[in-house]
Amino acid sequence: MGAEAGLSGAPVAGTPARLLVTSTGGARGSEALAAALAVCAADERRAALLVEVGDGNRRRPTLLASPAARRCETELGGTAAGAAARGLLCHFAVGEGPEGLECAVEAICREPQCAASVVHVEPALWLQALEHPRFRAGAAVIRAELPRDRALVALAVRDLRAREMAVRVAARPLGWATGRRALAGVRIGGADEARLRRWASALSPSAA
Repeated sequence: MGAEAGLSGAPVAGTPARLLVTSTGGARGSEALAAALAVCAADERRAALLVEVGDGNRRRPTLLASPAARRCETELGGTAAGAAARGLLCHFAVGEGPEGLECAVEAICREPQCAASVVHVEPALWLQALEHPRFRAGAAVIRAELPRDRALVALAVRDLRAREMAVRVAARPLGWATGRRALAGVRIGGADEARLRRWASALSPSAA
């Protein structure tokens, strides 16, 4: 996965951990990265909530989904509302722009039974998400192309640390097959999973 910065922030006691994921410029693969991190934080008893803020990102439920993911889907209003149980995840598409971000915040605030909440946002909404008074993410992951985006990443990491947030930087995307498994809510296996489990360990109070 490439360059790393420490992800050691602790979630607020009594609430699911909250992770914000985005990308720089033309860096691809942040959606699959967000899904993989959510899968690593989830288990059969507690689904992870993966919220995508953007246009055209609704996904269908999968046949094999955990009971916890299906409960989460129902609580969020089902497929008609944009929720979909996928493996160990509940994927929730909330639309784009500031309105989508508000829907994302509402969703994570009413899902206290999730193992973690991972919110994927487009770069244009990054600062709004960071500064949202109700979101209060504890950590962030940035998908970036290095060394091309090194200067931009350095500024972002400095800002996140000033906010007392933990941060990781992924210098390359997951492979195509691995990314597909992650978006289906399935364990990805191999070295990528081992690495992302270390990243996700700060997300779940049970893993701390």
